[in-house]
Amino acid sequence: MSDTELGVDLFRLWRSGKVLLPRIATVYEQDNQDLHNTGFQESQAFNRFGVASPVAAPWQALRDSLVTLFADMATTIDMAGDALCSIANAYAEVDQEASTLMQEQITSYQADPELPQDPGPVEVEQPGDPIVTQVGPDGIEVPVR
Repeated sequence: MSDTELGVDLFRLWRSGKVLLPRIATVYEQDNQDLHNTGFQESQAFNRFGVASPVAAPWQALRDSLVTLFADMATTIDMAGDALCSIANAYAEVDQEASTLMQEQITSYQADPELPQDPGPVEVEQPGDPIVTQVGPDGIEVPVR
């Protein structure tokens, strides 16, 4: 394999770890947030005429399991992306020409506003975390995604 081929492959590995996998992790992060937010005003939803619904406890257990599952998936996928970036950088440290080509491609990629970029750190909710809300222009309080 030539240094040029290696540099291109290292860039692809970096892009997978820095952009593509984190974007997948973001989908799980959003699902985690949406599921977590179903707890907003839950006491009113599962309470009719002062009597708690028998469905409340099983629903909460299912929701909490799914919140944890999506949080774990988002975190694991994000960590896999970090590992791919570390691998690309480790290979680049031992081959200067491949490293230079990889860095040139990274710089070019990051400068192109048309291409998807790193979505940033994953922030997940855990069961029991407070639900962040905001009041909309209509005066109604809603959970924040």
